[in-house]
Amino acid sequence: MAWEPERHFAWREGTALVDWQIESRGGKTVVRMVQSGFLGEADWEKESFDSTSYAWKFMLLSLRVALEQHRGAARQVAWPRVKTNLTREETYRQLTSAGGIFEKGAESALRAGQAYALRTATGENWSGTVELLEPPRGFCVSVREMNDALVRMTIEGAPGKIEAQLRRSA
Repeated sequence: MAWEPERHFAWREGTALVDWQIESRGGKTVVRMVQSGFLGEADWEKESFDSTSYAWKFMLLSLRVALEQHRGAARQVAWPRVKTNLTREETYRQLTSAGGIFEKGAESALRAGQAYALRTATGENWSGTVELLEPPRGFCVSVREMNDALVRMTIEGAPGKIEAQLRRSA
């Protein structure tokens, strides 16, 4: 839809428009991204907006980490997804409680912007920083033991169509 190399690009998907502007400012690159096209007329629109907002936070964080810490390295992504009939709140509670993703309950160890150290339910030690924390939608942590990979747990979908996802990008 729009393309100016190294300055501007945009695309439309359905009613949504995603517009990126890139500029150099004070020796740094500034990226401005705006997504529009949400009508706000129904519950599914609110869910779509909330889901998109959370996903973009992760995607932009992932872009920053890739450029600052892994520039030039090939990215690897693993993204298992599981559908559930539980509510978002119940799914989040089960995945962050003892025996979910972690050996012991994670809720008290996960604080936005803070360091954490947890053992997974499969016996791996994870430590790093809590990059995003938005219960009951999900969280994102850096994992030192995986070369500072980002691991994002997210719970998406409208009631009755909930999907739990665990995404690792390194």
